[in-house]
Amino acid sequence: MSTTVSATTDRISLVGLSARGHHGVLPFEREEGQLFTVDVILDLGQRGTAVAAVTDSVTDAVDYSRVANGIVSIIEGEPVNLIESLADRIAERVLSFPRVVAAEVTVHKPQAPLDVAFEDVSVTIHRVADAAAGHGGAPASSQAAWAAQAEAPVAVSAQSYASPPPPAPP
Repeated sequence: MSTTVSATTDRISLVGLSARGHHGVLPFEREEGQLFTVDVILDLGQRGTAVAAVTDSVTDAVDYSRVANGIVSIIEGEPVNLIESLADRIAERVLSFPRVVAAEVTVHKPQAPLDVAFEDVSVTIHRVADAAAGHGGAPASSQAAWAAQAEAPVAVSAQSYASPPPPAPP
């Protein structure tokens, strides 16, 4: 799993969290369900584990057991059509934990209904916590947050899809 978070920050990785969910656009995916696997990297910021390392107390750390249980509850919870939506829900949940300043979430759908041989289908998203909420909280949606994620929002207007203007008379 690649990471887009800075090497100068402290991170916690949870790899291979698996549960059965009923996500997808096809009726049999909703009825029968299938296995989904999630990898998540929690970015705790620079020296984000320093206090916990000194006190050796779980109360000063991110309780990754609670994070894992929260992720599994989302996988097993309310169905969504797209794994992009599932990844976003998971990111929102993990960013609500204290000390988590950003997260990278990969959702794997190894049993996706494709007509060709494949090993896995996955989506990876990176989200930054809203600075106004402190460490943790809802994902940031400001222009500055997009820039911090090294992504540019795409502006789409109805004019982009309008018919071309008629040719000028000769």
